[in-house]
Amino acid sequence: MKKILFLLSLVLLVASCRKESDRPILPLRLGEEDAKELQLTQSETRMLLLKGGDGKYTATIEDARIASSSISRDTLRVSGLLYGETSLTLRSHDEVRRVRVLVVPPPFASNEDVVTLRPGDDVQTLSLSGGGARASLKVEDPEKAADIVWQAETGLVKIKAKYEGDIKLIATSEDRKTTKEILVKVRCAGSADRFGVYMTNSRQLSQLFPCRIMARLKGKYVRFSESSIPVLRTKKGLTPESRVNRVLTLTPEIVAPVVGEARKVKIDWLDASIFYKEHPLKREGEYTLYVEEVRDRQVVLRGRGFKIVAPYRKD
Repeated sequence: MKKILFLLSLVLLVASCRKESDRPILPLRLGEEDAKELQLTQSETRMLLLKGGDGKYTATIEDARIASSSISRDTLRVSGLLYGETSLTLRSHDEVRRVRVLVVPPPFASNEDVVTLRPGDDVQTLSLSGGGARASLKVEDPEKAADIVWQAETGLVKIKAKYEGDIKLIATSEDRKTTKEILVKVRCAGSADRFGVYMTNSRQLSQLFPCRIMARLKGKYVRFSESSIPVLRTKKGLTPESRVNRVLTLTPEIVAPVVGEARKVKIDWLDASIFYKEHPLKREGEYTLYVEEVRDRQVVLRGRGFKIVAPYRKD
């Protein structure tokens, strides 16, 4: 009887071994989506379920300075250590799988991608995180419309708007491979609908002076005057017994403007002594103005702290 039981147990054991050995060895799969590469941040740990092989797995990281790996039964654990690229080798029975591992800075994230501010407001704070502790921020502000400071460690951008303008913030990650752009628009309340000169260095758009007369000489200049009786300059100064009024001359006349382009112009005053020292238009001479808007008969030109609504020629 004992001999029969022993033979029966032996038969069952052999059948079990044969069944186990007949089980097919499937290709290795990394996670539900069978990842072809792993991308993680310096402080991130990824856990993925392994499938295929014979159910027993080993994992080896080529460069242990960049990432580390461990396996618990059928679960792979990979952690980022330093920025860079390495490879992970998985083995199970005769199956071998190599996967690229990338350790990258955290992605950029901001609470807004387009920000609109008013000149003269208190300092505004924008959240811009990610990119790593040594990420950089490039400020494209040709009109010098705001003072901007970014602290990558805290992820805060502090913006002090001074006058109207368009600013582009370009953040670049620590490894120089990822960028993010944010547009900052500084705009006054109100609109410039009439010909003349406007100031853009406060919350509310204001006209520099009421334009009573606008004169233009084709191909030469456009002149704005606050008086219907313009004051003329003589060799000895102003004409006798005439009061000072503001007269601005824009040279040359604007021809075929295109939104966004920069134009070099010359600005002359009949008498600029009436303006305070830091006035945006106190200086006479060459200015760079940006075409903000082209209307049916008007072009809006924006400078540092001011804008001019002038006529233009189409050709």
